[in-house]
This record gives sequence, C-alpha cells and structure tokens, in this order.
Amino acid sequence: FLSPMLRRASAALLRQLHRAGRAASQQPPPRRMAHIGQNPIGLFPNFPSVKNPWVEDLQQLGEQKQQFGPARSVPVEFEASSEDFEAFVTPLLAADTVPEPPRHASYPTPSGWSPPSPDALAGRTGRPYAVLRTRNHMLPIYYAETDRRRTENVPGTRRMTIVKRIQGDTAALAHDLRRLLEPDNDGPLFVQVDDVSGTIRIVGQHEQRVAKFLMDCGF
Repeated sequence: FLSPMLRRASAALLRQLHRAGRAASQQPPPRRMAHIGQNPIGLFPNFPSVKNPWVEDLQQLGEQKQQFGPARSVPVEFEASSEDFEAFVTPLLAADTVPEPPRHASYPTPSGWSPPSPDALAGRTGRPYAVLRTRNHMLPIYYAETDRRRTENVPGTRRMTIVKRIQGDTAALAHDLRRLLEPDNDGPLFVQVDDVSGTIRIVGQHEQRVAKFLMDCGF
C-alpha cells in the first residue's frame, strides 16, 4: 500500500546496502600490529626473534670473537722524563705552608691590609694584651648572626662581632673596645669575654672600627 515514489526509494536503499555488504566481504582482513618478540610472516623480515634485540647483537659479537679472535692492543713507545717538572709542574702544586706576603713600598695597601708592626711582633706595644694574625696574615675579626631567644620578644637576628686569637689580659681589651664603641651605641654595649679561648663577642656590627683600632695598636 506504498506510493510508487516510496517504493522506488526503499528499493534503491536496499541495493546500496547490498553493494556495501558485498564490498566488505571481498576486502582482506586487517593485519594486527606485531609485538616485541613476534615476527609475522612476510611483515617484518628482519624483525628480532627474541624479546631483547640487543641479545642477538651480543650473540653475533661472540661469534665474531670466535671467528677472528680477541682484540689485541698495539704497544706504543713513550718516554718518561722529569726534565721540565720544576718549570711547569711545581708552580701548579699547592704549597705546604702559607707563603710570606710580598713587600710593598707603602702601607696600607690598596686593599687596606698592612703587616703587624715590629713592636707588636716583639711584644713592645705597651699594652697588656696582644692579638695574633691568622695563618693567612689577616686580623682575626669575624661577623656572625645568631637567632634571638624566644624570651626576648624581639624579632630578627642578633648581629655579632667576634675577635679571636687574643693573648694576655682579655678583659683589658674588652674594656678598651667598650670605651671605643659605646659612645656611638644606642644604650649600653654588650660584650662577652672568654678568657679560656681568647675570644671577645660584641653585640653589633663593628668589624671596621675594631680592625682600625687593632691596626693602630700595631697588631
């Protein structure tokens, strides 16, 4: 009971479906991707036959060793000579001790360094204490920062100036440094004296002024 136009459209649709099914049945099945260790026939002729392809390379290398023998090293002639050792090698070696500083025409040098005075080396400064130089010929003045205690209720860190290698009356040096620095300080200057280790700790950053004072004393 369909109209002639609808019958013709349904017949054309059936013919298209029939052609599509016949074309799909004539196509070859899709090839699966080969995994490691599988060699599909005709797909990868040089595909490795083991899971690890480097094993085959090692096996081939072993066969070549059996065929050609192990590799042989060719001796090379050389000569050992220490003729230029002093000229080229010795300057590059580290010195066993710190060398003496070079002499300059005037002091202090452009960097601000000056050697201790002869009176300080002979102990004739007229002071009851002495401050020795470090092995690098520098004044033993250091800067350090420490965390404040929780009971102080003050945020931030505490800056410290530390003087080491003090011999003699350490308290006398602390008294001289206090008299030098306290007038420019906001309040009393806190100084800690350690006679056993010969160390003085001063609250604040005073390295430059302490170094100038010690150099003026001849240390």
